[in-house]
Amino acid sequence: MGDTSSGDAAFAATQLLTRQHRLARIQRVAARAAISNPRIAGLATGVTITDNGASLPATTPQGYLFNVAIPGVWTTCGGKPVTIGGKNLFYSSVISTTGGNAGSSDGKQVNSWRAFVMVNSRYFAARLVPTTAPYRFLVDGKYVSLAGTVLGTTTGSTSQYVLLDFGTRALRQVTIEGNATCGLSGAYVENTGKVFPIDTSDDVRLAFLGDSYVGGSSATVLHDAVVPVMADWLGAKALASGSGGTGWNQSNATVYRFDQRIANGDLGLDTVAPDLICLMASVNDRSRDSAVVQANALAGLQAARGLYPTTPIVVFGCMPIPLGPLTGTPSLTSTEQAVQSAVATFNDSLCKFVPVTLDTGGAWVTGSGAIGAETGTGNADWMFVADKVHPGDEGCALLGKRYALAALAALSQMQA
Repeated sequence: MGDTSSGDAAFAATQLLTRQHRLARIQRVAARAAISNPRIAGLATGVTITDNGASLPATTPQGYLFNVAIPGVWTTCGGKPVTIGGKNLFYSSVISTTGGNAGSSDGKQVNSWRAFVMVNSRYFAARLVPTTAPYRFLVDGKYVSLAGTVLGTTTGSTSQYVLLDFGTRALRQVTIEGNATCGLSGAYVENTGKVFPIDTSDDVRLAFLGDSYVGGSSATVLHDAVVPVMADWLGAKALASGSGGTGWNQSNATVYRFDQRIANGDLGLDTVAPDLICLMASVNDRSRDSAVVQANALAGLQAARGLYPTTPIVVFGCMPIPLGPLTGTPSLTSTEQAVQSAVATFNDSLCKFVPVTLDTGGAWVTGSGAIGAETGTGNADWMFVADKVHPGDEGCALLGKRYALAALAALSQMQA
């Protein structure tokens, strides 16, 4: 047999180079996002939005349809494109063999997504799926409206058209943002206009798998939830693979646990493989057996590494909700410790744990209050809605940015 040591060394060097390039790209893109991202860029001006109902505007006859199998000019993030009941939706997790909110009762869960194109036209008409959730539009990285547009027709499968009038013809990046069961069928421009793909050479893709924090429960608009906010601060395109009530050892046996969803492929439901994977300890495990939490978290980490050998993984601790830590064992504290122990046992140089409840700088949430039930004892007064479990809009904004900063710190440790 020949000497394989030189081949092994070359492979190891290639792996190291791939790892360093990815970490450097994530940090480079995040540095730009810290200066300008949709959360701080202000609103776009000079754009008029009109709901044209089921009629294609006369000003935009030239179409660029979206096909779930062949996206064409479109770049998307937030889930796997799928056609359900004649509607193109984006599912971000499979929570069980049945149920889900995508309308097919096959376990598909949809949260939030974005679709990106470059547009050289005065007029741009988005062809959209009827739903009660708002659509939002960004022009060159700025929201046109934070409230978004709720279609006049909210039911059925007949495409609806929303016209954006920019006032002048110029080259712009247009982003369509969908929440919940919003769906995309394509867009149209004037005959002399042009639509083509955005540059993705410096893209960073984030896949965050978790519970209702990741899914966006209690955010007024799902794309203002924790993970989309985090992604904007990282300059990343996000898959928020969230499923309410789930964890590493949650009591709801009818839905998949985190480790099961990882093994089932939920981290890969976006159109591009992740550059960064984020996982979490869940408050849903606070009254469950910590030993099982640890074992399942370790199994999930091993499954993730098997799927993505060179992708960094950041694991966040348990959010100290105003209801806890609960008395007895286990609790929020021991739940976080169990997941931290799983990371330690995993012993992977591209995986770091970020304490939250047990942060040495102090727990991320303090006090026992909530919005409308303030106690003056901590930041929970304005972070959490009345259930004292889920963050409201201001809480999502804070936690999203804090997750982003903590993830960057963890990535710096990996690079070192």
